[in-house]
Amino acid sequence: MLELTTLLKAMPIILLVVIMFMISNRENKNKIKRTQAKIWLKTGDLSKLKGWISEVKKKNSPSSSAWQMADSMEQEALRMEQDFSLMEDVVMSQLKEKIRNYNQTDKISWERSGLLQYKVIDGEKRYIKNGLSNMNISLLIGNKALAALTKNNLKQDKGVAN
Repeated sequence: MLELTTLLKAMPIILLVVIMFMISNRENKNKIKRTQAKIWLKTGDLSKLKGWISEVKKKNSPSSSAWQMADSMEQEALRMEQDFSLMEDVVMSQLKEKIRNYNQTDKISWERSGLLQYKVIDGEKRYIKNGLSNMNISLLIGNKALAALTKNNLKQDKGVAN
């Protein structure tokens, strides 16, 4: 059996090791939460992100790096919600109004190409607020570029110099 004096001498070392383990474990846990929060922001899971932000802001002072990082992510999430504020039904009615003869394949193609920008936010497809006007401009520019290219090709075919 260990002598009582040996145990008493070892006690500060044991306590130090336990405290260091707890601190290390806490830091790793915080890193995991920060990484998860960044994933929530990127994937548009803003409900979970807002809960995490609220928790971090309650537990930390505004001068702490954790609070500031949470605040920064909160601002980014707010911008995302403001920028991507149109619901799918609104965009569909705008498309019907402005581009009458489009079909679902066109819409999917525009989304894939980035002409019609959207994000999934909290499980809902949301479109950028000025997306339809941006798309119209892009389509017009694309059509003008295509028309100019076709015109130049026709000139070359006829032997006309540019």
